[in-house]
Amino acid sequence: MNFLKVIKESKSALLAIISEGIEVADLSFFESLHKDLLEINSPGKSLQVFARALRKFTEAKKSERMQAFWELNSLIERFYVSLCSFPETSQKVIAQNVCESVEYKNVKYSEIKHLVAALASRNGSMLNLVRESIIRETYKSRQLVPYFVDCLDIRHSETAELIAKEILPFFGRSIVKLTYQKIDFKHSVGQERIINVLLASMDVGEKKGFVSELLLNGDTLLRKHILKTVEPEFINKRELAPLIDSRSVELRDLALGMVEKYT
Repeated sequence: MNFLKVIKESKSALLAIISEGIEVADLSFFESLHKDLLEINSPGKSLQVFARALRKFTEAKKSERMQAFWELNSLIERFYVSLCSFPETSQKVIAQNVCESVEYKNVKYSEIKHLVAALASRNGSMLNLVRESIIRETYKSRQLVPYFVDCLDIRHSETAELIAKEILPFFGRSIVKLTYQKIDFKHSVGQERIINVLLASMDVGEKKGFVSELLLNGDTLLRKHILKTVEPEFINKRELAPLIDSRSVELRDLALGMVEKYT
């Protein structure tokens, strides 16, 4: 078995999963790869560690899959860095995965390992490391996308706002599916930030559908936030009718005011 080839194929498969959505993605490639590894009688430590990470990822519950993804992703990056050198970014490489219009940057794992560790553990060094990644443009690595998205709702608002406003816009629509998985339809500062990132990344059709879903399934505070911040052209009149009967006076007034804009 050519271990470098396996790592490269696994790296590409993980990138595809980022676009597809980690919690809902098809894991058949990794399940098949794990089965193949089990059939190899090898004492190699790297192979054994890789096989365990694959098994943890493929067998993880959907709620635990993100953490298993991080671990497998980090392991693949370490193997990849140790087995080969990084080529310069080219248009051909840029167009391969996730989003053709995003000019991703090939970054060595050694350049981002401290940032990855900080984002994964959400420790106090995050802010400075995120700032440094902006200065050095190392944030443009595809492999960092799930870490940045997962930190949108952290308590350290300065770091989260920096990620939301200065980093994620670079990735455009490629982050929509991954970010959507963090929506829970319950109002919080973190949910507001997640929603704002999604609305900024979506096209017009997606935005209208998403706003309708938020008004239908969101709690009272979340609905108020939507009616206060989203442009009227993205709000469907039929989603306003149930809100007019709300027990919340403010929500009723906001809904009525929006209905008046349609008449």
